[in-house]
Formats: sequence, C-alpha cells, structure tokens
Amino acid sequence: MLRKCVVLAALVTAPMTASATDILVITPGSAGLGLKTLAADWAKASGHNATIQTGSSGPIRDSVAGGTACDLVVLPPSEFPALAAVTKKDTLTFVGTIPMAAVVKTGTPHPDISTLDKFIATLKKTGVGYADPTRGSTSGGQVAKMLTRPEFAGVKGIITQGAPANAVARGEVPLGIGTLSEDKIEGADVIGHVPPELGMKLDISTAICNNAKAPAEAQAFIKFITRPEAAKSWDVGSLILKK
Repeated sequence: MLRKCVVLAALVTAPMTASATDILVITPGSAGLGLKTLAADWAKASGHNATIQTGSSGPIRDSVAGGTACDLVVLPPSEFPALAAVTKKDTLTFVGTIPMAAVVKTGTPHPDISTLDKFIATLKKTGVGYADPTRGSTSGGQVAKMLTRPEFAGVKGIITQGAPANAVARGEVPLGIGTLSEDKIEGADVIGHVPPELGMKLDISTAICNNAKAPAEAQAFIKFITRPEAAKSWDVGSLILKK
C-alpha cells in the first residue's frame, strides 16, 4: 500500500515539475516595475517564471534586431517596424500607456504646472532635466522635441545621467521630466503630469521573438499581463492598461 501511495504521489507531482518554464522578457525600465510585479503574480498562478531584463528602448531594439535571444520584447509601438524580421507579427499586442510627469527634489517647493501656461512659466524659471535621447531614451526624445516648440524658447534643457528623477534627487537639476513609472523614486516628488495638450506619453506594446525558447508560455504571459485583472498590478508601475 505504501509503495502504491509513493507511485501515485510521483504521478501527481511529476507533471508540475516538468512543466515549469522560464521565459525572458526584455523591456524598457519604464515598464519594468509593473512587469516584475506581474511576473511574481504569474509565477504564483502558473508555476512558470518570467525574468524581466530592463534597458533603454533604442539599445533594446538594436540588440533584439541583431539576434539577441528573448521570449518577449516590450517596446513603444514605433520601434516594432524595425523588428518585423525577428518578431512574430501576429503576436504584436498593445499593452497600455505610461504618462509623462515632472518631479522636484523632496523638501523643495512644488511649482504649479496645472495648465500649459503655468507649466511653461515654471520651466522657464527652473530649466528641465531629461534623459539622453542619443542613448535611446524615448521619454528624453519627447522632451527634446518639446523644447523645439516656439513657446518653450528660452527653457534650459539639461541632459541627465540616467533617469531625470535620480538627477533631481541628487540635486543636479531642480526639475526633471520622465515617465511617471521612473519618476517614482525616493528623494524626488512627482508634482504632476505633463499637460495633455503636449501629447507626451509612452505607449507600450509587446511581441514574441522569433527565437523564443518558450513561445506558448510567452503567449500565455501576454494574456496574463493584458487581462483586466492586471490593471492593479500595472498601477504599481504607473502604466494605464488598455481598456
């Protein structure tokens, strides 16, 4: 009888062990916190693991286009045409949007940026720190483009080392603009979103890589992170899930 119980236990547990799979997800840091939260949820729900590897959009695009192995790549939708040859077109999925926001150092006054005019007036006084667009920062590229608009003439732009919120926390710049997900750091206070009239935000999509080792599990992870119930976990990373 004891031998039968041992055999039965082995039959029950063996498939669960054998089916455990690891997938690699490469993403900009702006979506990293939400994805790490969801990866932990997915591990509990499915028994599979998702490793979340972060970087900047440009280098990620170039690396994946060059053949870097991954199961899923997460990027702004505008980057995927360059990845058409290395991703599965029928798996391209829009996930959601991360707002752009302004930050100042904790303990300093919070300027009013509630309207476009007040936002512009504030930046003319403080200048603005932003991530380096030449190093592949999509959010930095949006700020650089904003500064070319006539109404922002005279605003001093300061390219930061790393995320602008970190530079603000270190006291290197008085005000920074980046994605809301990356602005939520100790030592920096979010003072508000960039005015909606400027149309500054970071859209996020994902697709399965052609060289994925576990495409079925990667597809399951896409479904998991885009289901309505995932909105709460995404909120940790400030992404607004597509409805």
